[in-house]
Amino acid sequence: MKKNSTKKSGDYESHWTEYMEVDDHNSTKTIILVNDAPVPNIEGCLDQGDLESFLKDFIDDEGNIVLEGNEIIILFELGTTNMESSAADFLDLVILVTRTPER
Repeated sequence: MKKNSTKKSGDYESHWTEYMEVDDHNSTKTIILVNDAPVPNIEGCLDQGDLESFLKDFIDDEGNIVLEGNEIIILFELGTTNMESSAADFLDLVILVTRTPER
C-alpha cells in the first residue's frame, strides 16, 4: 500500500492505494532455509550484495546454513521470479523465524 498523497494523514482507507499484489500461494516467491541447507547462489539486485553476503552470519565453512532446530529463514521475492532477471534476488523480505512450544 502507498499513500495517495503526502498531504493526506493516512488515517482513512481512502488515503491509500494498492500498488503491488503478491500471490502468497505462489511458492516460487519464497525460499525456506533450514539448518544444513545449502545457500542458494543468487546475486543481489543493483548495488546490494549477493544472498550469501547477506546471510554470512548464518553460514558455516562448507557454505551451509547454520540454525537452531527451531529456526528457519524465509526469503521473499516480491517482484519477478524470473531468475534471468537481476531483480529476482529474494532479498525483498528476509525473516528469521524462531518457533517456540506452546505453554
